[in-house]
Amino acid sequence: MRGWLVGSLLVVLMASPVPMPTAPAAMSVKTVTPGVLTVAIDNDMPFCKDENGALIGVDGEIMNQIGQSLGLKVKPVVMEWAAEIASVQSGRVDTNICGMAYTAERAKVVNLTRPAYFQVTEFTQLKSSNIKSLDDLKGKTVGTIQGYFYIPELKQVPWITERNLKLYNTIDAAIQDVIAKRVDAIIIGAASSAWLQRQHPEWNLKYEPVAQSTYMPDTIDKARTVFSTRKDNTDLVDAMNTVIDKMKQEGAVKVILTKYGSDNPAFLAP
Repeated sequence: MRGWLVGSLLVVLMASPVPMPTAPAAMSVKTVTPGVLTVAIDNDMPFCKDENGALIGVDGEIMNQIGQSLGLKVKPVVMEWAAEIASVQSGRVDTNICGMAYTAERAKVVNLTRPAYFQVTEFTQLKSSNIKSLDDLKGKTVGTIQGYFYIPELKQVPWITERNLKLYNTIDAAIQDVIAKRVDAIIIGAASSAWLQRQHPEWNLKYEPVAQSTYMPDTIDKARTVFSTRKDNTDLVDAMNTVIDKMKQEGAVKVILTKYGSDNPAFLAP
């Protein structure tokens, strides 16, 4: 999973102080523009957003701290998700963020950092519901979004068929069906679910991490949220890893996740 959220549901979360990690020893790293860390983003909250030139969101705030620790000014560049990795490869930007998961295919074309945090597959549902496992879906209807990698996994579950698997074009539509009880649970990614719950408590939603199942490998081996650099810029990815490790050790990543509603310990546990 990469991370998705529709713009119409966003409410800007005002910046608040976050403990900064102790800066590592000065590092000389090469960037596209000297003194600047140019970051490709696609305005996908709660992961990233260009807010009047400032980078916000979970990944955005982590990247801000990386930039500060390396003595670099962070400059977001908004583009379509599909163009981000190619922009890193071409040297238009130094890195890309916004809920990007590690894959072997991506690691072949760009350097990828160690995980900043983990992604959690969830069932978003009404607070009155109690769906925690694929077994709990027997006799129930589940939904997800067109194009999400959950779809082929769900189709392998014997008791999930076209009759009780609903696919939506937008998160908006899926959420409204949960509220109207036209679907029992949806899978949209726990970070997005947590963000929506914080913005709209009146919807009475909650999420439960999906219990481990061989039908859904990501419930056993969680996707890792990573950032990229060009293949020829190992110094930068090494410097980013140093800061990420320190932020995790000092609790700064946990503080940022909590700020955006992702306070479940599952986001930090592999």
